[in-house]
Amino acid sequence: MRYLVVWCLSFALLFSGIGATMEIEGRLAVKGIGRHAYLAIEEKNSGRIYKIQNPQDFGLFGSQNEKMKLHIRLIEKEIGPGFPALIRILACYNLSKEKSCQISN
Repeated sequence: MRYLVVWCLSFALLFSGIGATMEIEGRLAVKGIGRHAYLAIEEKNSGRIYKIQNPQDFGLFGSQNEKMKLHIRLIEKEIGPGFPALIRILACYNLSKEKSCQISN
C-alpha cells in the first residue's frame, strides 16, 4: 500500500501542471561540475532528481546526504536526462536530525 501511495505521488508530480504543490522525500546531493553545480534532491522510491531553486533560503548547502522531506512547488517540468525538474521549496523537515528547517535571513 505504501508503495502505491508513493507511486501515485510521483505520477502526480510528473503529470501535474507547473505550479502544483506536493511533498517529496529523499536525500540532498550536489549534482553537476564547477559553475554548473546545483543542489538537488533524489526522491527515495522513484530515484527521480529534482533541482532545487532556493536552497539558500533554508541553508541547505550544509545538509548534503541527509534525508529530507520537502513541501515543494513545481516550477519547470523535467526536459530529459541532465535537465531535471526545477522545484521551489515551501517548507522542509530534516528527517536525519528530526527537526524542521528554518528560513535563514
